Formats: sequence, structure tokens, C-alpha cells
Amino acid sequence: MDEKQMGTIQNSHLHYVIFGFGVSGKPTYKVLKSLGFKVSVINAGDIESWRGDDAMASDCLSQGSREAKERVDSADFIVLSPGIPRDHELLDDTKAALTNDIELFYQLKKTNPKIVAITGSNGKTTTVTLLNEMLENAGRKVFCGGNIGLSPMEFLLNGEKEDVVLLELSSFQLETIDQFSADISAILNITMTHEERYKNFDDYQEAKLRVFKNQKPGQKFYGDKKVRMLAEDVFTYDNDDVIQRLKDTYDLSSWHLPGEHNLLNLSLASLIALDLGLLVEEIQHTIKSFSGVKNRIEYLGNYKNAKVYNDSKSTNIFSSETAVDSFKGKKVLLILGGQIRSQEALNLNKIKILTEKCSTVVNFGELSQVKGMKTDFSYNNLSKLKLSEIFTNEDIILFSPGFPSFDEFKNYNERGNCFREIFSREK
Repeated sequence: MDEKQMGTIQNSHLHYVIFGFGVSGKPTYKVLKSLGFKVSVINAGDIESWRGDDAMASDCLSQGSREAKERVDSADFIVLSPGIPRDHELLDDTKAALTNDIELFYQLKKTNPKIVAITGSNGKTTTVTLLNEMLENAGRKVFCGGNIGLSPMEFLLNGEKEDVVLLELSSFQLETIDQFSADISAILNITMTHEERYKNFDDYQEAKLRVFKNQKPGQKFYGDKKVRMLAEDVFTYDNDDVIQRLKDTYDLSSWHLPGEHNLLNLSLASLIALDLGLLVEEIQHTIKSFSGVKNRIEYLGNYKNAKVYNDSKSTNIFSSETAVDSFKGKKVLLILGGQIRSQEALNLNKIKILTEKCSTVVNFGELSQVKGMKTDFSYNNLSKLKLSEIFTNEDIILFSPGFPSFDEFKNYNERGNCFREIFSREK
């Protein structure tokens, strides 16, 4: 009997329930089944609409069924997809340990890649994408995933070929880690968002700080000046000396991304790249070529004499404020809107401060129904918006919604594509 068969027999008594069958759930199922574990899958909706060829029919259960609750009650481990909260009613009274694909990747990997984990309320996708491009341009083999792209369980399925695993991690993913530990961890910033998931800022902050949970000697931890006050042994990437060193070391004349926040993203990415052994000239090459992230202050082109930016990934008002502040000294037409999480989370005072920075404000979606806000134009649906109706000779047209997309769209990508189509029709 070979080692794989032996492991399969030893694992067969443990029962994993995968709750949520999407980007993280599908590869997790494949890995756990290959190792001989008993695996059940629970997901919302008709089973045949989501099972496909990714799981055995006998392993799949509809979320509202009696059988689903029975499987949960008999589980040793429940693997939560990021969108499933720990207090979901199906998990009431469960004795099973809660886990996720990030934790399982760490426990099941057989090789020892360098692991980099980056979280933050804003900027993490840009920073991770930038760092990934730096590493790949320098010839490093990188698996990039987590909250961006693929689950790290795909790293296991594909034979663990890369020597760096670069992960963008959300607070949701950090909630259920246990042993997970990265060689380099970073928290870009912590500002309140996801009010629908967290009772207060302290709960949200605690989830973010879990990225430092399992600190080990020789590991490195980065954070902004606020994070440094909350955790030990944290190197700041945003203090004046570090930023000045960045400007002195690299030629930033061809850096394409606007705003102070993107300079901070570059600061963190370049510091981690140096930690991973990249040379200054290799980092410089990517500084010149990096054009940004789709739907994150993405430059689309010009409408008449204005530059047009698509920041559909902005789902909280702090992110939109950061985007507006990228264009200080410019006349900004701001397009703001989307789903209202709750009246308590609306933060009208912050919206008022933000909109006063703009020469023209356009509201759409559920936000357009809120009374007492400054707005020059309102649209119930984004798809009805016309640039020709709202443009009044501004320098910048900025689509930075500041709210979730689910009032009108499946996700922020679909919303960004809608705005891209609006621009394409009228440019």
C-alpha cells in the first residue's frame, strides 16, 4: 500500500462539510476528496444549478433541507466560504470546528513556499496585483490568490509548483484561520466597512488583526502608523522617512497611478519585494509598466477635455474619498451610488464632506432615493446615465460608487462593465 492510499484510509473517518460552493468551495472539495475525507457540500438553490461536474450528487445538499442540517450536526469540520457568516442559522449549536480554504491550504501543503498575506480595508487588490507583477517580471514563480482570483487550494491541486504564494485576504477569510501563518504579513489600513457583518469597529478591527495571529521568529509584519499602535514588531510603510527613501531610490516620473494612497501602495509592495530578494532595477521596471487594476481608479480615456476613471470596486465611502483625494486641485464630477446596507451605516456626514470636495455630484441606485443629500443629477438605474447630460466641463469624471453593487448588479465587475459601456457609447 503506497503513502497516498494509506493516507486515504486514515482520513476516511473525518467528515468535512463545505458551506458555499464557489471559488473557494470547489477546489477545497477536490482536495479533501482526493485525500480520502468524507465530504458534504451545502449551497443555496437547486442542486443541479450549482453542482455541475464539480462534486458527486450524493455529496450535495440544498441549504434549506433537513439533510443539510443533519450533515452539519455530524461534521467534524465546517469549511466556510467567505460570504457565509459564522453566526448563520444553519450553524446554530454545531460542535464542528469552523475553518476555511486559507487555513486548509496552510495545513495541507507539502512544500514550503514563501507566504505573503496582505489585508486592509482599502488598497489591498492594487498592492497585491502590483507586487505580483513585480515578482513575475523578475522571473519568480508566483501563485497569486485569496480574495483576488483563485483559492490557494488550487496551488495544492496544481502540484505546488510556485515558490511564492501571494494572498490577498479579506476580514471574512481571516475570521476562521487557526494555524495559518505567513512569512510576510501586512495590514494596509483599517477603516470601518462591512457594517452588515460586524457589530462594531472593534469586531472588524479584531478580524483584520488576525493576520498577525500566529507570529513566529523571523517573520516580518507591516502596517500603517495606526496599525503599529495595535500590534507588536510592526514595520510602518507609510512614515515620512520611508516615503522619502522610496522617492530617492526610484524614478517615479512614469508612475501611472494617481493619488497619495497609490504611492503608499507602491511603498508597501516595493518593501516586500525587497524582502523577497528583488533588485531595485527589477522593481523599477514594474513601476514604469504598471497600469493599475481593472475597476480600481482605472483610466478609461477622455470624454471631451476630461479624463474618465472607473473605480467600480469602491464599495465604501472611505474608498471613494480616497479616490476623490487623488485628484486634488482638479474639478471632479463624482458619480456615487449603489445599495444602502442600512440607514445606520449610511454616514450622511461623511458623504456631505466628500461631495463638498466635488464640483458636480451624480447619485444613482438606492442612494438616489435618500433625501437631504447634495446632488446635481439622480438616476434610479446606472444604465440610464448619460455623460452628455451630466458633464459641465470638469477636469475629471470619476465613477466611484462608495456603496455595494447588489441593488442593480451581481457584483462590482458587472457594475464596472456597465459604466465602461456608458463611456464607450459616448466618447
